[in-house]
Order: sequence, then structure tokens, then C-alpha cells
Amino acid sequence: IELTAPTTEPQREVWAASQMSDEASCSYNESVSLELSGHLDLKILRTCLIELVQRHESLRAIFETSGSRMVVLRQMGIADIMHDLSTLPEEEQVAHMAAIGEEQMGTAFDLTNGPLFRVLVFKLGQDRHVIRIVAHHIVCDGWSMSILLGDLSRIYTARSQGVEPDLPEAVPASRYAHEMDAFYASDANGDVKAYWKDLFAGALPRLDLPTD
Repeated sequence: IELTAPTTEPQREVWAASQMSDEASCSYNESVSLELSGHLDLKILRTCLIELVQRHESLRAIFETSGSRMVVLRQMGIADIMHDLSTLPEEEQVAHMAAIGEEQMGTAFDLTNGPLFRVLVFKLGQDRHVIRIVAHHIVCDGWSMSILLGDLSRIYTARSQGVEPDLPEAVPASRYAHEMDAFYASDANGDVKAYWKDLFAGALPRLDLPTD
């Protein structure tokens, strides 16, 4: 274990909803695919994925059974990622990717043991590949996905050229969690709550809805 941090209020909401059932948890599975044309060095890609996971705390995170704390591990492994579909006709390739994608989106993440991040690579031809990233919403959202893809692209390009990637500091998820925890306990948070309470004070307006 590298560190622990309090979960944020949105994370606790996702955690609570995910405890209802595997189906409920799967509704928080996020996925993005990237189609690549040109040579892809899978050995370098795997190294880059490990580097990406080490760069971002959230990709090494698991959660205590109470859902109140996030645990960041020192390392998180990457499972076997390759699916070689290059010998199949195009229609079968599409069908296989759809079936595997449906399976991944329908497989619940283990929030207490991890990992909460999966990567699949489909080889469609000698120079045609599709990379698919699947992650649980408790550690990754749509905005985060774009950051991960951008980082992965820059890391892969640099490593392919034998140089160090030029990346800005990755803001640790734990830092954000501690800052939010401090805000919840601050006078500023009380002011925000008071503002919204005052704004919506008074009787609720009557809704004049059409009827059949």
C-alpha cells in the first residue's frame, strides 16, 4: 500500500449504488476505443501501460469495504491484453469485438480488490489495431478517459523514439480527495449550502402539467 485517502462525496454515491448488485455496478463501467493504423510495438505498448498506471493514482486504487476510504497500491498489474483477430474475415472481427466488448461492459469490477481499469488490444491486421480501455466510474469519467488516452499517446511516442516523455505533473487523486474533504469541513462549504437553501426557500411552485 502506498497511501490511503478519504473518498469524495461523488465516489461514495457511486460506491453505494454499486453495492446494490453486479448489474448496478456494471452501469458505471466506462469504455472508450481507439482505432490505430500503422505499426504497433506491443512490447513497448505494455511497458507504456504500466507507466500510465504508475503515473495515475486512480488506476492503482481500490476501496475499503465501507466505501469511505480509497487505498492506492504501489503497483497494479496489467492482465493479458491481446486478442488476435487478424486471421478472421472482417464481419467476424466486428462480431468478436462486439461480443468481447459486451462481456467486458457486463463484468463487474471488484472495487475492494481491483484492478478497476482494463485494457484490451484487438489485432485486426498487420498494421491495424483497436485499443479499448474499460474502467469503473468511481476512478475514471469521460474527461479522465481523454486524459489517459493523451498521456498514453505521448508516452508511447516518446518510448518508441527512445526518449523520456514530456508530460506535466499528474495531479494525485489523493490530493484532490484531501482538498475536497477539507472543503466539506470549511466555512466556505457552509456558505455554499446557505446560498442554495436561501435560493430555494419557500413553498414549492405548482406545476401546471397537461393531462390526457
